[in-house]
Amino acid sequence: AKETDEVLLLRLKINSELALDSAASKKYPDAMKDAYTAYTKYRQSDTALKALTGKDRDNDALRAVTIIYSSYFNAGHGLFKESKWNEALDKFKVSEDIGEMLSKKGLTNNKQNIDTFSVLFAGYAAQNAQKADDAVYYYKKIAAEKIGGQDYMDVYRYLLNYYSDKKDDADSQKYLAQAKALYPDK
Repeated sequence: AKETDEVLLLRLKINSELALDSAASKKYPDAMKDAYTAYTKYRQSDTALKALTGKDRDNDALRAVTIIYSSYFNAGHGLFKESKWNEALDKFKVSEDIGEMLSKKGLTNNKQNIDTFSVLFAGYAAQNAQKADDAVYYYKKIAAEKIGGQDYMDVYRYLLNYYSDKKDDADSQKYLAQAKALYPDK
């Protein structure tokens, strides 16, 4: 039977809080994964995300989503520091997914349409895991937002090399022009 939005939100809230609690998380080791599954099902059922963004917003549900986001980001960051690239990428994929929704719905202080931290770390993890197509997927999100600055220069360098190696002149020229616009002194 299909779960109602109310049941999914309840599962989301309960499981995220269980996962956040250090004692309960030992007893319920899949709580965070279950919370994310409930969130994903809710998002498919209510594409407008009324409980998270509407005038009758459920702040506990929004809290649950941010718990999932920060948990997966922090886990990914820890794995990244241990050079466990594939595992880090898996965690960053979840935080990026949620971070993008939070950004696009205006639920963060971020003025971008993407969660730049999760996107950048997902790209780095993918690059280090030798998953070029995944790295390009994330780096193109940064380029689409025309994000520049010292921390992002290697993103454009990677895109240029990737498309040059693929003999894709159109995309090579596109990212070269964008890099020149963002980094005119380089």
